[in-house]
Amino acid sequence: MRRSGEGLTFQDLRERGTSVLRDSGIPEAPRDAFLLLQNAAGLDAAGLLARLDQPPSDNAVALFRGFVARRAEREPAAMILGRTEFWGIPIRVAPDVLIPRPETEGIVEEALHLSARDGVVIRTIADIGTGSGCLAVALAAEFPDARIFAADISGSALDLARTNVEAAGVSARVRVIEGDLFEPMGSLSLEGGIDLVVSNPPYVRRGEIDSLAPEVSRWEPRAALDGGPDGLSVIRRLIEGARRFLRPGGFLVFEIGHDQGQGVLGLLERSGFVDGAVAPDLAGLPRVAAARRPEGNARLASPGARKGQECSVC
Repeated sequence: MRRSGEGLTFQDLRERGTSVLRDSGIPEAPRDAFLLLQNAAGLDAAGLLARLDQPPSDNAVALFRGFVARRAEREPAAMILGRTEFWGIPIRVAPDVLIPRPETEGIVEEALHLSARDGVVIRTIADIGTGSGCLAVALAAEFPDARIFAADISGSALDLARTNVEAAGVSARVRVIEGDLFEPMGSLSLEGGIDLVVSNPPYVRRGEIDSLAPEVSRWEPRAALDGGPDGLSVIRRLIEGARRFLRPGGFLVFEIGHDQGQGVLGLLERSGFVDGAVAPDLAGLPRVAAARRPEGNARLASPGARKGQECSVC
């Protein structure tokens, strides 16, 4: 890119930034270049589009060049900017937590689907491995009468989660607590009393982490990715803990890897859960597993799957 002061316009910067990112192998080069330019200029999308033929300030040029250089090294755009959006809510991010992704919004969608079926009331929610707190914040927005307990083993992640909870104005109903999986729930007398457990647990096979996109393998916390040799180590513990802490009839909803659907359904069934199902993400891949702790003879239709199917995408 040319130096500032040489007649550059926002459109020039946009095109040059896109070219640099494309040469670095970034599929989302046009989108990311526009997002980074928008933030460097301090404009919203409409404001930038209206000024594409205008010259940027020297400060905006310098900021944009710095952003592009970092993104070319495959640092995620959300990490560069320190924020992203989840469920329409601004979320701060940091190197200590996973960046919230659109696929994870499927957990919120499934929770809403389950609560609507037969008028199920969700009063108590546990978000296990809350990370940035994005799920807790989104669920607080959708379930205004629910108490939410957001747990994580990482102190730095919890600090960020508290920041996001406070920024969303839901700190009166979301309690951020430190501990491994369900460990802190016992001291809060929540055993057998939780209506909904949600989680985006580590589920990547340990030997496959280094083969992931550089944005993930080099920039995101390994502990939040590593699901053990088969990718299911944490999921097994999640299912066992949920069986203990869910009320009869309560729901477990969590994210899984695209090739784990059948294995996860087997784990749920062997642990005594019923109505196990896997819902697809926007790409049609198995992504969100859901099941119910049984309650008497009452049964709900399989959540998230087509009628007569346990896993429509496995």
